[in-house]
Amino acid sequence: VDMYVGGTEHAVLHLLYSRFWHKVLYDLGVVSTPEPFQRLVNQGLILGPMEHTVFRRQDGAHATARDVDMSGLTPADASTGEELTPERVGDEQLVKKGDAFVLKADPTIEVVSRCEKMSKSR
Repeated sequence: VDMYVGGTEHAVLHLLYSRFWHKVLYDLGVVSTPEPFQRLVNQGLILGPMEHTVFRRQDGAHATARDVDMSGLTPADASTGEELTPERVGDEQLVKKGDAFVLKADPTIEVVSRCEKMSKSR
């Protein structure tokens, strides 16, 4: 095969399977090349829609994403330990600032934005 084109979701298992059998056939002298593909082109991941989350303190004020500790079961303020309530935010309420999204109403509040891959193998 001169070139294999595939996305990350499928390429890993396809490559493991094909490389394994190609190596077996190479060791037996059936094929002349040590690798099955001369070139690999990875198309990357297909991502689902982006989800944005802002965190609200008990007094109703928002907490910026940089101050949120996500290591426990519930998000908490990293400095005080106060439990925070996550809320979904729509794209229309956000503006891009550098590498992050912030609230239009208060650009000091950075939100958590994430995409999950679209795959049957979640």
